Amino acid sequence: MSAPLPEERLTRPLRGWDRWRFLVSGSWIGWFLFACAVAVVCWMLGQWQFHRRDEVRAVNAKVTANYDAAPKSYEELKGAFRHLDPVQEWSQVRLTGRYVPEKQLVVRNRTNDGDTGYDVLVPFKTDSGDVVVIDRGWVPLASAGKGRPQNVPAPPQGTVTVVARLRPSEPALNRSAPHGQIATIELPGVARLTGLPVQEGAYGQLKEEKPAPATALRPAERPQVDDGTHLSYALQWNTFGILAFVGFGYAARRHAIETDDDREWGAQMRARDAEAEGEDETGEAGERREPVVNPVLRAAENAQRREERKRRRRRHRTDEDEEDALLEHWEG
Repeated sequence: MSAPLPEERLTRPLRGWDRWRFLVSGSWIGWFLFACAVAVVCWMLGQWQFHRRDEVRAVNAKVTANYDAAPKSYEELKGAFRHLDPVQEWSQVRLTGRYVPEKQLVVRNRTNDGDTGYDVLVPFKTDSGDVVVIDRGWVPLASAGKGRPQNVPAPPQGTVTVVARLRPSEPALNRSAPHGQIATIELPGVARLTGLPVQEGAYGQLKEEKPAPATALRPAERPQVDDGTHLSYALQWNTFGILAFVGFGYAARRHAIETDDDREWGAQMRARDAEAEGEDETGEAGERREPVVNPVLRAAENAQRREERKRRRRRHRTDEDEEDALLEHWEG
């Protein structure tokens, strides 16, 4: 029996640190840092979604606490019309006074139940002399002619008792609008357009008015109390961050396996070269030819060797396995 070729050592997979030494190369360190950067970005996006969820839950808590609570008198909440505390939003207030219909404005591009139209704003002068803005409701875009709503139902005349919900002034959009219209419920802008000293901290979103008008406007929609999808998005971003490291680990393991296969293939090629060279020297073979490497055959053989390794791991170690391990230790 001939002595084993030195190349046979190279057919065994690398063990321990030698198998993973490639991880300290420049390219693999770069990929690891890239995975870390992806994980950090995903974590930050997840935290942002958690923060958005907290904001939505705070708004929902105000709606739940205030929307259906008993209305308070204007004297109790008159300060909120000058400066609205966020915790007071959606609170109901009862006012008595008169509408000022000649100063009515409509707000463009407002939606209600999926339809586009106008909100109708009418100044309301309370019995105490203060002027507040009441959003009486919504009219559809179909009622518009020549870019403005037609036949907007008039508010009740004379003394009226109104129940409305407090809403904050909206930001200015700096958009032009036709006469009698406004782009947003920005109360300082309403004051300029009407020329009235309206309260600029909050306006009232109408719930009911007595006496009732001849034709009522469509009331505002009830706000939805829903946390939305922020929690699921946050969990997804965190999962993506973990998957960045999972992907890095999978790529490293595949690289180690393919390196083992390449070593084994290279050893076989060297063994064939040595055998062909020996036959050439003894005259038992003809002209030496370089082996032709078939990539398809190589991939198939590598896959077969990986399956064989798996089967060996599942079997109990035999005396022959123990002997091979000792030889490998001595040669290493």
